[in-house]
Amino acid sequence: MSDCPIILEDLLRWGIKSEAIASLELTESDMEQPWDEVLSYLRAAPNITLPLTADQVTLTLKQKACVLMTWNIMSVKGFDPTANAQDAVLRMRYEDAITWFEKVAAGKIQPIPPAEVEEDPVDDGTVTGSDSGGVVTSEASRGWRDALL
Repeated sequence: MSDCPIILEDLLRWGIKSEAIASLELTESDMEQPWDEVLSYLRAAPNITLPLTADQVTLTLKQKACVLMTWNIMSVKGFDPTANAQDAVLRMRYEDAITWFEKVAAGKIQPIPPAEVEEDPVDDGTVTGSDSGGVVTSEASRGWRDALL
């Protein structure tokens, strides 16, 4: 199994209310299968390299993953999205998340922040400042400094 970065607190924050799963003995390992589903979309994305680092697991990615996890939990628990408005909302959120992940897999959405690349400075002979601060260029002195001394 993969290392799932989603913890129960994330699920309760972005996915499901604790009252809805109070009767379940849900553990963090129960979230591994939905996370594997998330990874299947990420693997298909042309611009994402796995495994993800902790910095790459954004809040949006966590929230969307929690929606999938909620759907899986509620599907096992049993609910009827055709007869209950709250259950219908869960279904809409799930369908929206699947659409989002499909766009990620197609490369239309980039959920992972690009890696920061340190660029080599170009030495074109211009003076840009020093490590202690910047360089200020102004018109001719107004004499204020002399007035302060």
